[in-house]
Amino acid sequence: MPTLLIQHRTHLPTPLVPIFNPHPIPPRHPKEPNIHPYTPLVTAACLMVSVTVLNAPWASAIGVGVAVVASLIIRNKAATLAAVTIIIPACVSFSLMYGLFGSWSTAAALSLRFAAVVGCGVMFGSLVNPDALMRALQTWLPAPIVYVVGSVVRLIPLATSRMRIIQQIQRSRGVKPQRRKLVIPLVVGLVTDAAQRSRPLSRTGIAQPGRRTVLYPVRDRAWERVVRYGMVALMCVACVWGIAG
Repeated sequence: MPTLLIQHRTHLPTPLVPIFNPHPIPPRHPKEPNIHPYTPLVTAACLMVSVTVLNAPWASAIGVGVAVVASLIIRNKAATLAAVTIIIPACVSFSLMYGLFGSWSTAAALSLRFAAVVGCGVMFGSLVNPDALMRALQTWLPAPIVYVVGSVVRLIPLATSRMRIIQQIQRSRGVKPQRRKLVIPLVVGLVTDAAQRSRPLSRTGIAQPGRRTVLYPVRDRAWERVVRYGMVALMCVACVWGIAG
């Protein structure tokens, strides 16, 4: 009896062929800001320098108008409150120093210029993301300088968080939080945190020379670079006009 041979065809999975992408998309940070941190910094610096160098009431009025429009668009209550808190005492002091002696025009000009400089600096500075700024600086600045800048930028948030923790600990112990009882624990805690960060930093080779890379590079769009270059060009024109005039 003839035997019937049955062949079983096995379906092997098709091997995956890697696809070469000549323009890979870098991974994005989960909290990536909408704008590059250099853009608001350059805008604030150019406006502040232009208003100071031009030294004219119309330039100060334009600066104040830009700051007011920026506050309405940004809607950052903390930044607006900080700007107002800085501007009002300065305007009062200018009025006392110059206005009481008959120079009300000088007091008004100084107050308007100070309000323009502080308003533009605070409002546009509030758009800067500290984490994105550190990642952007890390690609071209030495690591120790980036660490120093990052420590200064993060000092206020770290101090605020540490003070909140100290207040919670004192409440849990039945102690009423008082300002004079917060100073010493706050300073000791900040110094202790800095000492604890020194060893991990030494292990990461922060003192070693060479260029650093970041896992999540900050996107720098073409239109933002155009805006920054344009702001710098306008600032140079304003400076030349103000000095020549």
